[in-house]
Amino acid sequence: MVKWSSDLDTGIAVIDQQHRRLLDYINLLNSQQVVRDPRTVGRVLQDVVDYTVSHFGFEESLLEEANYPFLKAHKRVHE
Repeated sequence: MVKWSSDLDTGIAVIDQQHRRLLDYINLLNSQQVVRDPRTVGRVLQDVVDYTVSHFGFEESLLEEANYPFLKAHKRVHE
């Protein structure tokens, strides 16, 4: 299990909340290794992908609005 720590905080509440949710998905996926039900793992993986794509789009729009100077590089990290 991966635990959230304050050094992961960005200081932007909505982003930190979304990052925590992504961490929850990662931990859920990790716990599914024990169950080994391919359908359950597949559903969790699809949820992770869907949420991640949504989060990246949201985060990138905030960075664009803020004229973040490293937006292009950040988008490449997301890709």
